[in-house]
Amino acid sequence: IPMRLVAESDHGFANWNAEENESWFQFDHNLITVEFGDNSVHVTNASGETTQVDMTAQVVNGVTFLPAEIINSLGEGYSAVAESGDGAQVTITTP
Repeated sequence: IPMRLVAESDHGFANWNAEENESWFQFDHNLITVEFGDNSVHVTNASGETTQVDMTAQVVNGVTFLPAEIINSLGEGYSAVAESGDGAQVTITTP
């Protein structure tokens, strides 16, 4: 899923830090950080605990994409369900 689009659609924000070569995507009090040096992904929850997630980011034409499952790692009230096939879509629910 395109992270900036999803974060901003949920009244969050996205930020790019060229000096650190990373981006942040905020959802309420949760933060997803992508470190582009190794394309690693970290999630920081509302309590300030940070966990590395077992997925990597892809950048296409300046847009950062992550698997839809990243939304599920944000905690209670967040979910993403991906459906494949002819009517492929992702349904995202947030609190």
